[in-house]
Amino acid sequence: MSPQELIARAREERAGFTALWQDLSEEQLEQRHGPQEDWSVKDLMAHIAWWEKHAMGRVAGLLAGGQDLVTPDFDAFNAEIFEQHKDLPYGVVLDEYNTSFVHLEAQVGELNEEQLNDDGRYPTRAGSLLNLYIGNTFGHYAMHRPDVERYIASLE
Repeated sequence: MSPQELIARAREERAGFTALWQDLSEEQLEQRHGPQEDWSVKDLMAHIAWWEKHAMGRVAGLLAGGQDLVTPDFDAFNAEIFEQHKDLPYGVVLDEYNTSFVHLEAQVGELNEEQLNDDGRYPTRAGSLLNLYIGNTFGHYAMHRPDVERYIASLE
C-alpha cells in the first residue's frame, strides 16, 4: 500500500466512523453508558485521538532509530487515558480528534512506500509501519464501530 492509499483509506473509514454520531446532540455525545459501559461518544473520540497521537510518537521514534514503545496492559492503559480525558469539554475533545488525524496524515505523507511496507525494517511489534498505522486508524475504528452503532440504536 502506498502512503497516499493509506491516507485515502484511513480518511474514508474515519469519515464513515465519525458520521455515525453527527446527528447526536452534545448531551448524547457526552452521555456515559454510551458506546461502552462507562464511556460516552466524547470519551471514545478522546480515546481514538490519543491512540492516533501515540502511533505518531511510536513512528517518529522508530524513524529516529529508537525502539518501539512497549504498551502495557491495554485495559489498564485505556482506563488511564479515560481518567486523563473524561472531564475535558466536548469542544476540546473535538479539536483533538480532528487535529490528531490531520497530523497523522502529514506524517504518513512524509513516508515512502518502502518505509511504510517493509516488514522488519523497524523494530516494531506491528511488523511494519503500515500495520502500526492500520491498528491505530481504520482497524481501531472498526473495533469501536459496533459499540457506537449499538448506542445509537438504543437512542431510537
